[in-house]
Order: sequence, then structure tokens, then C-alpha cells
Amino acid sequence: MIRTILAATIALAALPAHAADSPAIDEVRLAWAACTEHLEAQPDNWMGWRRVHDGGYADFFEFWDQGADGYGPSVLKRTFLIDGIASETQTLCYRPDGSLAFAFAQMASPDMAEGAEGALTREGRIYVDPKGKVIRVLGKVVGEGFETTLDDETHQLARGCWDLDLAPTRDAVHTAYLAELGDIDGTKPTYTPTPFDWCSAVK
Repeated sequence: MIRTILAATIALAALPAHAADSPAIDEVRLAWAACTEHLEAQPDNWMGWRRVHDGGYADFFEFWDQGADGYGPSVLKRTFLIDGIASETQTLCYRPDGSLAFAFAQMASPDMAEGAEGALTREGRIYVDPKGKVIRVLGKVVGEGFETTLDDETHQLARGCWDLDLAPTRDAVHTAYLAELGDIDGTKPTYTPTPFDWCSAVK
């Protein structure tokens, strides 16, 4: 299960184009392309943790931090294995200036409405402008050979929609990292999450 999730998280989706997209949306799309290109070029150059727990649970915190060098994007990828039946992957893309540009959420599980036979993925895409304003939220459920809306009751994932922690800056991700592991002196700062109910925000 863990090996499957790790393989799946490497392949990140390109952002869908829409007719007459605004320059702000195009800017986010370019930022996401830069983030995915960096992950493909340096898949193992991250800091953080991969913790596996009993009962089919795990949590991964992988941070590709280029902010200190100031020449490229930074990426945070959080993966959660849930009760051995579902997985949640949250990928956040940061511009070279450290601002959040885009978040991509994926939850995968069997289709509980089909007797746990088919596979489903709930996908969320959150676009954020350089000032931190959410400017677009898209969501869908993807199955084998079909796509449908989040509220389609004929298909059901094993777990409900999770809020995203929309850490607004690269520095906020650093604080989250240090709050868990501590700095070189063992000091752990306080980190306050920024929860975002993206499923409710889908238009």
C-alpha cells in the first residue's frame, strides 16, 4: 500500500486550461508547472519525515525548500495513510518569493457504493494569487473511465473531504517543520494551521 501511494504521488496532474482564463490563473498555472518540474528533477531532495504507524496509518511531510537560495519554487507534500483503506495527498506549490500559488489535494480509496470494488480519487485544485487570495477552487471525483461531481451519491469514498492546511508562505511551512522536530537547539516554535474547507468552496 505504501509503495503504491509513493509511486502515485510522483505523478502530479497538469492544470486544466479553460477558455478565457485570466492572467492571474495563467500565472498560477506557470508556477505549478515550475513546481512539478522541480519535483521530477529532484524527487529525493526533501527534508521532513515519513512515519509509519500501526493499523494502516502513516504520515509523511516532505518539503523541497529552494527559498533559501531564492532561485526557484518550493514544494510541500503531505501524505496520510488512513486505516489501511484510504490515502490523502496534499501538495502545496510556493513561488520563488515564498508565497503560496497552488494546492492539489487527492484522496484515494475504494468505491464504497460499489461494495469496495472500484477505485476512486477525490481531487481538489486551489489557485492562490500572490497576495494570498484564493481565486479558484475546482473539485471532482475520478473513477475508472469516468469523472463526476463531489456530491454524486452513486459513488462514495471511504472517508469524507479533508480540510487543507493552506500554509500561506514558505516560512510558515518551515515553522510547521520546526514545531514538530525542533531546531538545532531543540526549540519548537508554535505553529497555527490555516484550515481551508475546499470541498465547500468548489463552485
